[in-house]
Amino acid sequence: MFNEREALRLRLEQLNDAEISVMRELREERNEIYSKLRELDNNEPNMIHKKPLLELANANANANANANAQPFEKNKPEKSAPIASSTIPRRKPKPGTKAYKHREAALKILKHHKGEIKSRELQKEIEKETGMSIPNMTTFMQGLIKFHPEVEKTYRGQYVLRKEKGNAVDESPS
Repeated sequence: MFNEREALRLRLEQLNDAEISVMRELREERNEIYSKLRELDNNEPNMIHKKPLLELANANANANANANAQPFEKNKPEKSAPIASSTIPRRKPKPGTKAYKHREAALKILKHHKGEIKSRELQKEIEKETGMSIPNMTTFMQGLIKFHPEVEKTYRGQYVLRKEKGNAVDESPS
């Protein structure tokens, strides 16, 4: 039996499907524009009045946040093209905070450790040095890698500090 509740539910699903398709079209157009901007940036490196991609990245982040807020989403829309991490501003933890102390300790331990180190060993050493526990090591390390790209995850639960151009970070062969 078809009642008003079913009709409203069906209409919500139709609206959701329409919204997803419109978002997908907009995302595709935005990705095309980004690729053309990158192409233009690569062809004209000395252009002075070039708009920074940071404004576009912020607009893209807002659009993605709105796309992820769909409550009745059946099919997840495909992810948009990644933006260079150097264009996205990140807040670094303030000195004196728990996160700051943990990250500094992790970098120090990774710097003095030769080769790869297991996540569990690293966690124990950080906790021993700082006197504070790390509730979720995976999340902690993902944050550390975002702020310090010289830290790499080489395998499941294995981390190493790599040398980058212009950095004075020591690297030992594994």
